[in-house]
Amino acid sequence: MGKHLLRTAGLLLLGVAGLALWASGPLLAEGRIGAAFVARTTCSCLFVAGRTLESCRSDWPPGTEILTVRQEEDAVIASAAMGVISARATFEDDYGCTFPQSERN
Repeated sequence: MGKHLLRTAGLLLLGVAGLALWASGPLLAEGRIGAAFVARTTCSCLFVAGRTLESCRSDWPPGTEILTVRQEEDAVIASAAMGVISARATFEDDYGCTFPQSERN
């Protein structure tokens, strides 16, 4: 009886974990879109418009406050969930802010 209960509990836990993973797919996709939007918008704000990072925060849509944004030499990186979700936008002369080729799908 004890092994049967343990096996049932394990299968139930596995099912719940699988459901959570399946349900998180759209959330991860939305997180990537939000991070990319904030990275590119902030990059343009900083390097094209010449504004400060604090000033650029007012351009972010509601719900993106959870993102961590950092400025590098010629790039902006927006991330969330301890870096699981992130996007980088880089400023290039004559092109403005773009996503590196490795991040384009």
